[in-house]
Amino acid sequence: MWRASGAGLRGGNLELAGDIPGVPRAGLFSPEALLESSARLNAVLWVLDVSSQITVHVSRGFEEVFGRGPGWLLRCPGTWADYVHEADRERVRATRAAGKDFDLEYRIVRPDGELRWVRDRTILRRGDENRLDQLVGIVEDITLARQARNRLRSMLSEASALQGRAFLRALVRGIAEDLDVEVVAILEKPATSPDILRNIARWSRGTEHSENLPLAGDPCAEVAAGARRTYARNLTLYFPDCDRVAAIGAEAFIGVPLTSSDGQVVGVIEVLSSRPIEAADFVQYALHSFGQQAAQELLRAVSEERERERVNELAHASRLGTMSHMAVGIAHEINQPLAAIVNYASGIRHKLLALGVDDAELHEAVQSASLQAQRAGEIIRRMRAFLKKGASERSPERLQAIVERALERRT
Repeated sequence: MWRASGAGLRGGNLELAGDIPGVPRAGLFSPEALLESSARLNAVLWVLDVSSQITVHVSRGFEEVFGRGPGWLLRCPGTWADYVHEADRERVRATRAAGKDFDLEYRIVRPDGELRWVRDRTILRRGDENRLDQLVGIVEDITLARQARNRLRSMLSEASALQGRAFLRALVRGIAEDLDVEVVAILEKPATSPDILRNIARWSRGTEHSENLPLAGDPCAEVAAGARRTYARNLTLYFPDCDRVAAIGAEAFIGVPLTSSDGQVVGVIEVLSSRPIEAADFVQYALHSFGQQAAQELLRAVSEERERERVNELAHASRLGTMSHMAVGIAHEINQPLAAIVNYASGIRHKLLALGVDDAELHEAVQSASLQAQRAGEIIRRMRAFLKKGASERSPERLQAIVERALERRT
């Protein structure tokens, strides 16, 4: 929507408060800047004098959108409605007659019979005593945006049976195939890590990617802050130090923030292409149209992932509890044969002495077997004490003794 300030189009400025693709979302624009923007956006800036019902200004974009030169409309006032498709004419007439600012989409028919969709954003300018003086508006050709939006609707319809991450994967694949680009990704903005984005769903053409995307110096940084951004070409000129852009050889970028119902940015959808993207502003507009649904599925995917992690942690804790009970029983069972080994080793040593066997290596081997069995028994005892429920005990220890035991375990 447009807000006007000043006495007239040539005497003041117009302030942009709405969202026109490719134009900053807010700021004061001179008439010259508005004319330039309307031409660049394939749009028509127009001013209608209410008292005379004469169109006093039409920008050059009229010919591109409506198929006739702007002078024709100035010479033939009242013919604007003739361009409106018959099925939309009454709706447009009623909206204009309501006496309020409006933002309306409808179809027009050009003289050659071509059907186009336009978006008409109009404000009412009032003068002294709140008298309605002028209608000021911009009519933008959104045919390509509607086509892109319809294709996305088709993708969403095909993916309607899917939810969460599966839905997002189907969406990015469909967008990538439709636009024929290198990368389409949906990334989460973690609340605990504001300097990174995390890949949730991604389609890429032979490019490596990491789980996390650092935002410093990346095109996604402004998008993660809540701004929609489009760079239809020459992306490397804007981000010469971005390794990711260089690695992909990206020439164009489209980024749309995904917001929750309370307006918080929860993620980003990005498109990267190695070639300029035609009608990139309209593609951004179409992506934004489905941002809310994508945001809902992103939140669902993140919630499901966290729930899976919680379930896995509980299952792991349960397995540890089961293993601890098993380990206590196993330790008790193993302790008995270890005690038997120690007894047998002691018996063998006494038997060797009784028989007068004077073999130092044999005596040492029997003694070593007994010591290792005792050591294993000590480990089992400590493991049982560790797994046993109860209050932990603290006792003073000599550091030298701890070091000696550690060295013993290495040998």
